[in-house]
Amino acid sequence: MSHVNKKNQINSILISISLVALSGLLVNIANMVTILVPTEEKMIVNLVLYIVACMFGLAILPYLFVCRVIYNGKMPKCNVSIKRTIVISLVILIIFIVSMEKYSLIHNLVIATTEEVLFRYIIISILLKCFDKKRAFIIGSLIFSLILHMNGNFIINFVTKLPASLLLYYLADKYGIQDSIFLHWGYNSLVGYLMN
Repeated sequence: MSHVNKKNQINSILISISLVALSGLLVNIANMVTILVPTEEKMIVNLVLYIVACMFGLAILPYLFVCRVIYNGKMPKCNVSIKRTIVISLVILIIFIVSMEKYSLIHNLVIATTEEVLFRYIIISILLKCFDKKRAFIIGSLIFSLILHMNGNFIINFVTKLPASLLLYYLADKYGIQDSIFLHWGYNSLVGYLMN
């Protein structure tokens, strides 16, 4: 392997980690602003700020950066199936209508959607420029499980989130990002429900 190729690989990993750090910073700033807001509707304010922070920190800003800096204005297309997206959206809508936990479902959908855009579209696009698909999935999954979720238990993250991330990469690659979003949302919602 050439020195230039090795350097490009290291740079792609560092850029990916930096994008995760940026997203964490923006989400934490939104949480801090919520604490400072003198209102009785903190839950609604938190949700709105969280949505904005996640959209900008995990999706819009990373996309713009990678599109301009790494892909010179032409990002690869995101693997999306319109038919599957419509079916999944209808399932989510039905669950939302019958559920009493609307706040949690919206919160989890925002997390799942923006994290999947960041990892299964933007970061994988970075990594695939320097690594084969298998290695890109593994590196992306290590960043997802150990860097994005570093506030959790290292062993639990390694044992649960690493294989989950590999599965999400596989689903996004084979069927489209809508499937990884749906599974991620369902997993987060189920875990949240079981913990309450």
